[in-house]
Amino acid sequence: MIFFWVSVIVLLIVALGLIILPLLRNNDTSFLPNEADATAVFYKSQLKELSDDLSASKLLPEEFDAAKLELDRELLRLATSQPSPNSGASTSNWINMTVIVAVLLVAVVTYVGIGSPGFQNVPLDVRTAASDQIDVDDAVLKIKAHLASNPEDIQGWRVIAPVYMRQQNYPDAVLAFRNIVRLGGANADALTDLAEAVMLLNGGDASGEPLELLSQAASKDPAHIRSHFYLAGEATRTEQYESAISLWSQLIDSSVGTEEWLSTAQAGLNFAQEHLGVEATVFELKGPTSDDLEAASELSAEDRLQMIEQMVAGLAERLSSEGGSPQEWAQLLNAQMVQNDEPAAKMALRQARAVLIAEPAALEVFENLVSEHIATLERLND
Repeated sequence: MIFFWVSVIVLLIVALGLIILPLLRNNDTSFLPNEADATAVFYKSQLKELSDDLSASKLLPEEFDAAKLELDRELLRLATSQPSPNSGASTSNWINMTVIVAVLLVAVVTYVGIGSPGFQNVPLDVRTAASDQIDVDDAVLKIKAHLASNPEDIQGWRVIAPVYMRQQNYPDAVLAFRNIVRLGGANADALTDLAEAVMLLNGGDASGEPLELLSQAASKDPAHIRSHFYLAGEATRTEQYESAISLWSQLIDSSVGTEEWLSTAQAGLNFAQEHLGVEATVFELKGPTSDDLEAASELSAEDRLQMIEQMVAGLAERLSSEGGSPQEWAQLLNAQMVQNDEPAAKMALRQARAVLIAEPAALEVFENLVSEHIATLERLND
């Protein structure tokens, strides 16, 4: 605190000195020539020139007298019109000094009155961290107040719903997701979000409304992973193993091979098969190895996408040249549909049917696995 005020006073003195010193120097005329003396010197030089011209007969006496009279008049005019030395400058300088001092005093008094001179210095990293922090509770209150008067603002509901979920405020999260469905439509993502919130509100129980919402989501988008994953898990939990096997198999067949949930789906399938008393099905796919998956996890998103595309292209090339099982053809078709590569998917469908037509049972398995994709591709042909 003392250091602060010492610094302020020193800076104030230096600033005043830099400003006032030139003004005081301007008011000091000791080093300036006297204007009256200069006029007299000029008069004498002009008079001497006239006298020399008269002596040299360059001027007539009458001309000399007339010129001298004119010089006398000019000298008299200058003497009577000249102001007192530096009187105006002195007044102006004192006005400037008064204004400067007044401004400085007002600045100091204002800072002391409404500023914060008593605050300690705060390190830059602390100030930066503080500026990055957002009062979530305050933001939530503001959004809630906004939505209370603007309940049709879907963007507001979309912003606040995930916050409620992170805060484990499931009643408000359910309300927010219901409004998102109401305002934005019952698409697969919105329905699944609402189902998740209702499940958590019910302590993880998916029966009743959550199951209905998930079924709606899966029917709206057959390739929607989250809703199918929940349905497969619920079928396994409720010991509906035949349904669980079908759902887990569809998920596995729709995978590219690098998904994080793939191992869980395979474990769920094996669990259902074991409890149903059937032999566990293992898809002998020549897809990515464990080394491939480990390498893919270390890549950037762009490189990982390129690696997946290369894997799909490699699978397509192998099946075209060597053929494969119904599950392998289904995996290829699912991967191409996930990539939104309809032309490649249409070609894979034609090739699979051409290869598997000699084995009606295998062809039936394939078409059952990709029935939704086949319907989509046929609609595109129309």
